[in-house]
Amino acid sequence: MSGGSFNYLCDARTLAALATRADDLSDMVTALAELGYAEDAAAETAGVLATLRAAGARVEASTDRLAPVWQAMEWWRSYDRDENGLRQALAEYRGETHTLRTTYQLTATEAEAVDALRRARAKEA
Repeated sequence: MSGGSFNYLCDARTLAALATRADDLSDMVTALAELGYAEDAAAETAGVLATLRAAGARVEASTDRLAPVWQAMEWWRSYDRDENGLRQALAEYRGETHTLRTTYQLTATEAEAVDALRRARAKEA
């Protein structure tokens, strides 16, 4: 039987197909470079491998930050948690350290302003 020395890397032409083939790509880079006359193909293959690794690192960093947001959205949409869980996850994702407000919570300053407005209207009446 012929072929298969690189686990049929030639058939892996999509990102999904290449994503798990780093070892095969690395082996291909080495084999092409060792020929002495395929340095250009070796370099481009190495570029594909480097791009996959860099993209993988960026995706992993993003998904580490986003996973709590995705989980909160999942739970909210499946009625396991309320929307405040999503709001809290988003606040943490954004690095917000202030107290998360729900739709019906006012800050102390806002509450004072509302009270002052009520007192002013009471005096007018």
